[in-house]
Amino acid sequence: MADDWPSDGRDDLLDLLGEAERAVASEPNAVTSRLAEVRATLDRVEAATPGGAPLHSQLDVVRKWIRVLEQPGEHGRFGGTTHLRQHVLTQLRLAAGALADYRRAMTSGDDA
Repeated sequence: MADDWPSDGRDDLLDLLGEAERAVASEPNAVTSRLAEVRATLDRVEAATPGGAPLHSQLDVVRKWIRVLEQPGEHGRFGGTTHLRQHVLTQLRLAAGALADYRRAMTSGDDA
């Protein structure tokens, strides 16, 4: 929950997204064993970032592609497992960028 994070915990959130990225990248043949952990990370980031609609939208995109990654029979439609995993990694990096944008907006004052 958002209460689990200190007010300056957004660096911790970026670290969590980095861990999620490493989890996806670390298991080339059995990526599904850590996807529940990745999904839980996305949930924690979302809970800790109230009012972050653009970030939350990007987290939803990551969740969508994780669901596809969990279905090996569908990987061929998306260029194969390696290509799909790379796409999920790209989406996680975009989520980290959206989190950085959220952080800037929250620290720049009420004019954001």
